[in-house]
Parts: sequence; structure tokens; C-alpha cells
Amino acid sequence: MRKLCAATAILLSIAGSAYARDKLLIQQYQGTYGNAAAVVAAAQGMCERNGLDCEIKYINSGPLGMQALVGKSIDVAFVGTETLVTGIARGAKAQLVYGGYQSLTLSLVARNDVPIRKGTVKETLEQLKGKRIGVTMRGSQTEMHFLSLVREAGMKPSDFIIVPVGGVATAYTALTVGKTVDAVMIMNPLKQICVEAKTCQLVFDADTVEWPPELRAMKGASVAMAMRTETIEQNPDLVNRFIRAMDEANKWIRDPKNRDAVVKLLGPSMTLGDIPNADAVRRSWINDDITQMGDGKLSRSGVQGVVDYLSAQGLIDSKPAVSSLVYRDAP
Repeated sequence: MRKLCAATAILLSIAGSAYARDKLLIQQYQGTYGNAAAVVAAAQGMCERNGLDCEIKYINSGPLGMQALVGKSIDVAFVGTETLVTGIARGAKAQLVYGGYQSLTLSLVARNDVPIRKGTVKETLEQLKGKRIGVTMRGSQTEMHFLSLVREAGMKPSDFIIVPVGGVATAYTALTVGKTVDAVMIMNPLKQICVEAKTCQLVFDADTVEWPPELRAMKGASVAMAMRTETIEQNPDLVNRFIRAMDEANKWIRDPKNRDAVVKLLGPSMTLGDIPNADAVRRSWINDDITQMGDGKLSRSGVQGVVDYLSAQGLIDSKPAVSSLVYRDAP
């Protein structure tokens, strides 16, 4: 009888743990690769194995993601590190817990009917002087990185007309259909669309452009995941389980033998409409993002580079210590 009771207790304990998972609302961007680690972790059981119920919430800009985190609409933001650090420096109670993208990820693409001769960054930007440049949102990483290139070329922000165009889908429409902008600073897959479908032209490739030193210093911490400080302080075990789930998902994604499965899992949400050569675009897009994503580690020197950049641009009043910005057990 005692054995039966003990066995029953064990089974009840297992059943209880299976259903008492901690829910996390995690930011993702509609129609992008973006926070693929969270999507994979939710779909492939990494969250469940670590006692988490991961729900994906679509918020298509970094500043809005930061606002949602602070406002408790989500539990994990997936945002450009400049936006995160700016928010924290201005009083937001949050810390970086995991790497999103290690490499700089933004490319500049233009309409095919905009005449651009190949040249240096400076020579190219001079040809775009007076043009309308799309960014996801004013104050976003897309705008900041474009203006860093502008300043490095000895030009002024006022030499261009900055236009917010939203996420990838609306940016592409604004560029090629509405033609309300001449070029866009944007994340993948617009680069791949320009190269594979040839419906636009690639001007600056994120992987090869000569970034200014102030941006190169950020490598290793381009995009990060962040959680509220109160969550970290009250439930560090939850945070550590989340990190483990992301590590497992990243490892699965980066394993070459899973590449077809990654494409199958993420493909339906990475919509391309009637883009020519859509399958080739999607696979090239995924391959490039996996490389840019890296292994989830947050470079502390990269975070310091972000702090230095924001301070130099007058975007933050003081320089917070990296140790205060990054969760102590973050990879």
C-alpha cells in the first residue's frame, strides 16, 4: 500500500509540474526571422522541458517592444541594444538576459529606378542626398545606424528626409509599390529580396559595409532579449530556465542537419507574398540570420560599445555600468 501511495505521489508530482509551467510572453516581429530562438523553443518543446509556457507576441518595432516590456504587456523584449540601453538609462527597470543578434544586421536597399553608382560609403550617400530614407520608426536602431553612416561620411542628418515605414512588409510596399521612399535601412529579408528577386537594389550589405568604428564596437551585442528587473530579482530560477531554453533552441537551429526543419517551421510566418524566387529568398534569408544570430552570448564589450555610442551622441545623460545592464548569469 505504501508503495502504491508513493508511486501515486510521484505521478501527481510529475503531472503537477507538467501543468504548472511559468508563462512568458515573448516579443517577435511579424513576417521576419527575428526571435527565431523563442519561436523554435515554443514549438519544439524546449520551453516545456524547462517548465515554461512560451507565447509569442508580435510587436513590430524596438521602441514599442521596450514600452510593452515596461508596461508588462510582454515579459521578454527582443530589441536593438541601443534602444534597450537608452530605456534603462532613462529609468526603465530591465536587464539584458540573452543575445538576439551578435552581428550588425541592417542593410540599405533602394528602388531599382534610383540611379546609384558603386563607390565608397561617402560616394554612395552623396548620391542619395535629399532622398527619402525609410526607417522602421523614428528613434529606432534603423535610424541610428543610418545616421552613423551619414556622420562618418561627413554629412548631416538634414541632408536626408527620414520617413518611418514600419516593419519589413510595409517598408517593402513603401519602397516598391507606393514609392513613398527612395531607400530603406532595414533588416532581412529586404537584402535577400533585392539579390534573389531583383525587385530592388542592395546598396549597403550589413555583412560587408564599412561600418563606422562606433558601430563596430557594438559587435557581439547588436540585438538582445531583456526582462524586467523585478522578474529577475523575484524569480532568478525562471530567468535561468528561460536562458537554458534559448540555448537549446539556438543549438538546434545552428545544427546543419536541422536546416530543412528550420525552414519548414519558420517558413509559414516568413511570408513573402508573390515575391519572385520566394523559396530561394527565404532559404538565403534564414542562412544569413542564423549566422548573424550567433550562439546567444552577450558580448560585454559590445554592450560597452553601445553605452559609449549613446553617450557620444548625447542620447543618454550618464553611462550606466555594463554590470548593471546585463543580468549576472546571462551567457
